[in-house]
Amino acid sequence: MENRLRLTSEGDRPPAFDLTAFKSLVYPSLCYYCRKPVHPDAVLCRKCFGDIEQVDRYELLEDLDHIISEGLFSDIFVKFFFDKFGPLRKLHQYLKYENRPYIGTLLGDDLAASLPETWTDYLDPLVIPVPVHRLRLLERGYNQSAYIAEGFASKLCIACVVDAVSRVAYARTQIGLSHEERQRNLTDAFSVDKVDTIRGKDVIIVDDIVTTGATASHLAVPLLEAGARTVRLAAVGFTRPC
Repeated sequence: MENRLRLTSEGDRPPAFDLTAFKSLVYPSLCYYCRKPVHPDAVLCRKCFGDIEQVDRYELLEDLDHIISEGLFSDIFVKFFFDKFGPLRKLHQYLKYENRPYIGTLLGDDLAASLPETWTDYLDPLVIPVPVHRLRLLERGYNQSAYIAEGFASKLCIACVVDAVSRVAYARTQIGLSHEERQRNLTDAFSVDKVDTIRGKDVIIVDDIVTTGATASHLAVPLLEAGARTVRLAAVGFTRPC
């Protein structure tokens, strides 16, 4: 069955009367943030979606200059600021901790639809999500970045391989760590398991939230060593520097 879910409601009125409309009257769909009624296929109302601040591309490149200068990425794109409070953080909490992986697919679709035109010049693209350690996967049940990556790749009609790279080091959470602490925490964290899949590809790393870029940088190194032609980074949110 076609997945008709979408991030934001297209209007405040319910659809033409049918079974879905009837269900929406009995069990109204609510915006995940403000809890106001929305279209049955939506997770946010138009106002809450519009309230999520979009990242200025040039400001982002300045804030991530410390990883851009390493020469690992041919380009970086992040759509939204990930603030301490707000609709995006609420969606991320539902996605990551409340067993609602379909939100990741919606975010990935929206991320792909927002890419600048310069991202269409890849020759042989391949999307991979930032992997999580198998113990973390057992705890959570799924990798939220994998769902974002699959929605992203589906929108662009390009391949997505979720098991090309694995996280071999079980690191403590990155929350609250400085850039230097994150770098130490991620030493030798990733391993390329499918070198033939990576070799010669224009790899797009897809992640949920970027803070300092340390995780993506440590992932880019083994990808390039495995023969990736280029590596780009796309993420839904960027934590605003303090």
